[in-house]
Amino acid sequence: MPIPAAPEERKPRRLIRDQAYDAIQKAILDGDLKPGEVLDDAELQRWLKISRTPIRQALYALTLEGLIETAPQAHTRVVRPRPEQAVDYLQAIGVLVVGATTLAYRVATPDDRAGLIEAVHVSVGHLEEHDGRAFVHTVARYFASVNQLNPNLTLRRLVAQSAVALGYNLTVVVQSMDMPWEEIAAGYRELARAWETGGSDAVERATKLVFRLDEDALEHPLIIGPPTGA
Repeated sequence: MPIPAAPEERKPRRLIRDQAYDAIQKAILDGDLKPGEVLDDAELQRWLKISRTPIRQALYALTLEGLIETAPQAHTRVVRPRPEQAVDYLQAIGVLVVGATTLAYRVATPDDRAGLIEAVHVSVGHLEEHDGRAFVHTVARYFASVNQLNPNLTLRRLVAQSAVALGYNLTVVVQSMDMPWEEIAAGYRELARAWETGGSDAVERATKLVFRLDEDALEHPLIIGPPTGA
């Protein structure tokens, strides 16, 4: 009998709400939608050329992610990261990242470790240059690489979901505030040394340090002020 041609592999169609989610998220992360900017449903409909329902679904997902805030009967707007809350946010995400790092260390190969160490050194260089945007970009890649090594799929997913809002908050804060660059750089130098010569405990301690979860940081909160001369 004639052999039918193999069916073409079809890529799954993306839901309209997912397309809206991606477009709005990208606009926030790229800075096209500014911190605190009010999001109007009608304007979003004109921009995305889709109906209100998938847009509202996308906004709800972005609210859960931490990039949008809503007030009933009032507004939907892009979050406005607050410097005084930056450390609290870091610590909350750090609890997840420390766990992922501990698990990743146990399975990391020498090549994996070399790549992670290089990423940390590059991050330190950006801190020494007071280049906040480049630092956030590089250190985000470092933690994403650590998370990819993390064998716990549930934790990996939680960290990945949290990382987007963390990176956004950090980017906004470091560009608008006077950061303690040397103090932060010292923590990342310690992290590099831990990967180079320490064991799992050393890497865990150093990761706690950069996320302000070590005992000294908990007793002496990091002070982040307005830019010098502001």
